[in-house]
Amino acid sequence: MDPVFKLIHDTTGYEPSDATVNAAAGFGDGMTFGLTDKIRDRMGINGVVNKCSTAYSNGNTASILVGQVGAGRAVYVVGSKALTYSRNAKVLEAGSNVRNFMKRYMGPAVIPLKSFKGFRDRIKPWSEHVAKKGFDNARQGLGRTDPSFNKLIPLSVGQGGRFNETECE
Repeated sequence: MDPVFKLIHDTTGYEPSDATVNAAAGFGDGMTFGLTDKIRDRMGINGVVNKCSTAYSNGNTASILVGQVGAGRAVYVVGSKALTYSRNAKVLEAGSNVRNFMKRYMGPAVIPLKSFKGFRDRIKPWSEHVAKKGFDNARQGLGRTDPSFNKLIPLSVGQGGRFNETECE
């Protein structure tokens, strides 16, 4: 038995099903680019994981989906920061439109919590930012991103699931 699940079993009496073990291993292997697979090999406990099971495959796929959250945020942040280097009004307007689209349909605006109520209404077009703040201040504003949401970027390691191939057919 895996040491983590052994600890859970010893303290709670819970014995995980094979599907739970396989799904957890698939998720972990995906998040770590297969490093946890190598660690289980070194510990001699990899025999309990069925890498050809549907549960393992589903766990690995879940790591990719979690990774998409972080990767999407990374693209948003890098793109926003890169915009501040442009002085071309058309480039900045187009970048602002893309950024607003991402905020509206992929960001906090889609979270159904009271704290985000009205968030979409606060998303303003480029022309309003320029009129209110001036060109240079509006341009610098494009590079500002919310640090609390930027903490999602490390989740992009879940992209490792794409590289964690098994010997299954």
